[in-house]
Amino acid sequence: MDDSFFGDRPGASHHRALSITAEFAPLIKVGGLADVAGTLPSYLGKQGWDTRTLMPLYPQLDALAGNWPIVHREDLVLCGAAVVRMGEHAGNTLLLLDAPQLFGELAAPYEAMTGDWAEVARRFAALSEMGACLAAAGLQDGWRPDVVHAHDWHAALATHLIKLRNIPVGTALTLHNASFQGILTYDDAHRIGLPQSWLTKEADHYGHTSFLKAGIQTADVVTTVSPNYARELLQPETGMAMDGYLRARGTRFRGILNGIDVAAPRRRSVNAHLAHKRRMRAELCAEFNLRSDGPLAVIVSRLTAQKGLDIVVDVWSALDECDSSLILVGTGDPAIEDGFRSIRRKHPNRVGLCLAYSSELAARLFTGGDCILIPSRFEPCGLTQMYAMEQGTIPIATAVGGLADTIIDATPAALKAKAATGILLPGAEPRHLSRALHHMCALHAQPAVWRQMQINAMRMDFSWDEAAADYAAVYRQARELYPSRGGGSDFAR
Repeated sequence: MDDSFFGDRPGASHHRALSITAEFAPLIKVGGLADVAGTLPSYLGKQGWDTRTLMPLYPQLDALAGNWPIVHREDLVLCGAAVVRMGEHAGNTLLLLDAPQLFGELAAPYEAMTGDWAEVARRFAALSEMGACLAAAGLQDGWRPDVVHAHDWHAALATHLIKLRNIPVGTALTLHNASFQGILTYDDAHRIGLPQSWLTKEADHYGHTSFLKAGIQTADVVTTVSPNYARELLQPETGMAMDGYLRARGTRFRGILNGIDVAAPRRRSVNAHLAHKRRMRAELCAEFNLRSDGPLAVIVSRLTAQKGLDIVVDVWSALDECDSSLILVGTGDPAIEDGFRSIRRKHPNRVGLCLAYSSELAARLFTGGDCILIPSRFEPCGLTQMYAMEQGTIPIATAVGGLADTIIDATPAALKAKAATGILLPGAEPRHLSRALHHMCALHAQPAVWRQMQINAMRMDFSWDEAAADYAAVYRQARELYPSRGGGSDFAR
C-alpha cells in the first residue's frame, strides 16, 4: 500500500477519523459514553484529526437533522435501504444513520420495543455495518477515514467487518463498560439476519456470538477508559470473561483516563467560590426542606446495582450520627428507588429525592454538596467524581477503576502532606461505607482540614487535553499497524 494513504490527502489539513457511537452528548445521553463521544472529537481537532461521528438518527433528532443532506446511500444486509445524513452541531460533524425501519419509533436508544433484545442487537449491527461501508467507500464529498474508532459493543462489530473486508483503514475499539458485550445465541444471530460469513471464530464467545469479543480480537488497538480499569480487565476475577482475549492483545491494549469538558476558568477566587458553595448548599437544603446543621451528601447517579447505591440505604443510620443530610437525583432500579423512598419517610428532614434525571439539579448538587457518594461495585472511569471535585465537592468512592485513578485518599500521610482529595472505600460493602461516612464527618468537623481538601480537589486537572493526545497516539498506532494486520477474506453478503 502507498504510504501516502495515511498522510493528509490533497486539500486536507487533518488526518481523518470516523467515530462510531450509540450516544452523543448533549443530544442523546444514557451514560458516560455520551460525554466522551460528544467531547473528544473537538479536542482531537487540536491534535490534527478531523473526526466525524456516525450514530443513529433517533426520533428525538428528527427536528434537528431530519432534513440534513444525504451524503451516502447503502443497501445494508440487516435492514435494506438506508442513508447517512450529515450536518454540524456545536462544532461537531455528525453522520446520522437514517434507517427508520430500525430506529424510527424508539423512545430510548436501547429500548427493546417488542421485548426482544435481539432486535436491539440488530440495530447496532446495522450501525456497525454502515460504519464499515463508510470506511470502504467514503462520503460523496470525497471524505474517507484513515482510522475508525468504535465505541463499546454497539459499534464493535465494525472493526470485525473491516477486517473481513480487508478495508485499508486502521481501527481502534474503546471499552467504556465491558459488562455489556452484545451477546446473542446463534439461533438469534441467524434470526435477525446476521450472515454466516460474519460469524467467525473471532465473534464466538463460549458458544454464543459476542459483538464486543469480535471487536477486541480484530481492532488494531483496544483501549479502555482508565489505567486501573485496564488492569482490572486483565484479571480473571474482574475481567468480565474478556480477560483472556485482552491479555492476548498485549501492548495493543491500554487504559486512557477520560477527561471532562472543563468549564471556563473560574473567575471567582477560592474564597468567593467556597462562599458560593455555602449559599448554594443553603438553597438546596431549603428547597428540599432539610436541616442544614451537618454535612450535605449528594448522589448524582443511575440507580443500578453497579453503582452500589443499595448499600447507602443499608447504612443510612451512619449519617444520622453526624447530623448529615442527603439529596439524590437519579432514576433506575425500582427496588433501589423504593429503598430511598423508605429512608425519606423515616428521615423526612434529612433526605431529599428527585427520582428523575435533571441536569440542572445535578449541576447544583455538584456545586452545593459537601461530599458526593459513589460506592460503585465497579466503575470503568467515572465522570461524576471529576465534575464534583472541580466544584470542591469531596468524593466518597470505592477504590475501583477510574475512581482509584482520580481520587487521593484521605490517609494520615495524604492529610499531613495536604494532598488528599477524597475518601476511598476498599470495597462496596456496608461496613466500608459506614466507616467512610464517619471519617467524612470527622474531617468535616475540622474546617481547616476540610477546606484544604476542597482546594486540593479543585486544583486537579481533568481536562481532555492529555487524553486527546493519548488518543491521537492510538490513532497513529492503529494506522501504522494496518499494513501488518493481514487481510481478511473479501466481504461476503
